[in-house]
Amino acid sequence: MNRLYHRRKDPHPERGTNLAKTEVVFGIVIRPDGNILIIQDSPVKGSRRRWSTSDSKYKTPGGKVVKDRRAKDSIQYKIRKETDVSSIHLMAGKPFFVIEVKDHLVVSFYLMGYIQGEPAPNKGIKFANFLPPGEVKKKIEKGEFLENHQLALEKYLRGDFSEDHQDALEKYLGNPTSY
Repeated sequence: MNRLYHRRKDPHPERGTNLAKTEVVFGIVIRPDGNILIIQDSPVKGSRRRWSTSDSKYKTPGGKVVKDRRAKDSIQYKIRKETDVSSIHLMAGKPFFVIEVKDHLVVSFYLMGYIQGEPAPNKGIKFANFLPPGEVKKKIEKGEFLENHQLALEKYLRGDFSEDHQDALEKYLGNPTSY
């Protein structure tokens, strides 16, 4: 099934690995009121990812980059597919946080602005809703997020991002219709 997913050439062949990189993208979708879109996967019967409902942790929407799609387009598609929410990139498709996992996986988080739609958990999603930053912080403190999502959300909540990302976020929050 991996043939359906986009694999990039190894950008660091000098490291001595021939593994192609699998790219996974997630969006931190922010509404003008500052609330953040959070989801929770449903357990999938027969899936390689076997967890019970009680083990399922919260995360931000997204997933693997599908073949023939750019990462910045793939994230918008995944958010809409998982939650019925339409969103836009706040930084012209530049990720705000990137994690390289081992030598074969790149996980990128994008700051996204909410456009329209009420969050609705679609197929494979148990929970989808906008949560206030204070509630997200409480869930982080309780360890209720997947690790990489927790790291990205903590970074966002601290305001730890580039000046360009900060300017784009302030512009969006000040005038969401300008996008």
